[in-house]
Amino acid sequence: MACRLETVNLKKIHSIAKVVGTVVTVSGAMVMTLYKGPAFQIIKGQSSNQHESGTTEPTEQNFVLGTIMLISSCGGWASFFILQVRILN
Repeated sequence: MACRLETVNLKKIHSIAKVVGTVVTVSGAMVMTLYKGPAFQIIKGQSSNQHESGTTEPTEQNFVLGTIMLISSCGGWASFFILQVRILN
């Protein structure tokens, strides 16, 4: 049983929408991963002493590791859907 992947026909609006959606999603995820702005403090109850000690500063290694983990997560999620299609057909 051969499993065919979806074809992309750039003359159809549905295929263009899928490509644009994929590019926007991956770009947004990469911006969130690689953005080197100030750290967000989500929980208000934390003390501000953590920020003064310098231990919460992100390092270059964390950004690279986060990017690798994000890409592998997206690939794993896509593989999960492909596996479901192969099993259910």
